Amino acid sequence: MINTLILSDLHLGDTECLLYNNAYDIIDLTIEKIAKIAKSTDNNPFLKRLVLAGDIPDLSQADTNVAYAHTKCFLKRLLDRVQCEEIVYIPGNHDHHFWVELIERIDAMCCGKAKGDYNNSKKTDRIIDGNDEIVKECTRKIIPDEFNGKVSISYPNYEFEVYDSHFFVTHGHYFSKYWCYFFPSLRNEEKLNLEMIEETTYKFTEAVWWRRKRFEPFLPIEFLYDYLLHGLPLYLKYKRRSFKRSNRKYGTSFEEDSTLGGENTIEMMKWYLEKICKIDTLPKEKDFHLIYGHTHQGGRILKKDAKIRIKGYFISLWILGGWIVPSQLYSPDAYIFYVKEDEAERKAIPDMVKIVAKPEPEKGEGAGDYDRDLLELRLKRIGQ
Repeated sequence: MINTLILSDLHLGDTECLLYNNAYDIIDLTIEKIAKIAKSTDNNPFLKRLVLAGDIPDLSQADTNVAYAHTKCFLKRLLDRVQCEEIVYIPGNHDHHFWVELIERIDAMCCGKAKGDYNNSKKTDRIIDGNDEIVKECTRKIIPDEFNGKVSISYPNYEFEVYDSHFFVTHGHYFSKYWCYFFPSLRNEEKLNLEMIEETTYKFTEAVWWRRKRFEPFLPIEFLYDYLLHGLPLYLKYKRRSFKRSNRKYGTSFEEDSTLGGENTIEMMKWYLEKICKIDTLPKEKDFHLIYGHTHQGGRILKKDAKIRIKGYFISLWILGGWIVPSQLYSPDAYIFYVKEDEAERKAIPDMVKIVAKPEPEKGEGAGDYDRDLLELRLKRIGQ
């Protein structure tokens, strides 16, 4: 039986997303792959828990209504095919505004505040239950009506256990090197809590991944980001040669900022698990796992059996990748993570599968899930 299945970085609504507009029936293909993973003994696909680990609708790039509509369509088709007892939603940086809207509504009702008066200080330390009427109202935009009420919101972290295994799930944007640059005080704070993190960082997150969208027609931020922060330094460092041969097509896809396997990322993970998740309060004999996305680089550098160590605790790292097409040459690192229950041995078996493209047509058909031509189509930007 599959206890938990985790998806991240779908970026639904963005035209660069592998799942955009259901071209080549990729959505059906993905749902069938999930159904195959979740197939139980009676042949009916079943999940105890579906975790959406951030950046599910893309509220920073796509039109908001389009992003929500695509998300609702995807989840309806998935949940019509696969039975699920519980859904947990963890907002990321690209859908952080969904969390902001939820907290604004809760504060307005509980504290008599105006809708625009954002105050997050009371709601980041627990899971907000899906039966809350405000949660139902907010999630109605993305969850089919027949499943509304099953969705709990957990930000920025969610934890669960399966037998002797303990799983930490987060989107992963707090592991970015830029949090150290912009908010160095957070790492040095002795009594750090989730309220303090969100209170310190939410204005930055909202400005970069929500409010800037209104300026995009006049200021192509992605274009400037790609050329100035990535293209130009490579050009200067490698003197045209590597710039011209780069696998990346500059100006077409926003690249996330974390570096897998870098010393800074590992330090941020240790900080997060120790200070936020309080891992040192848990029994050391458990099998620990950290699952995150954000980087869009699932498994390229860190293997699924890679571990980090914190005060005698060993934590396995699982990187979910992303569903944004990075270039005409490569498939996106689109991973599906799941935890299978071995009832006989009473243990959890975590694993992941990847959605991959077929080889070039001239090289013949081979292993893969979808036509490579889709990669080029996904590079086309909105309005082109």
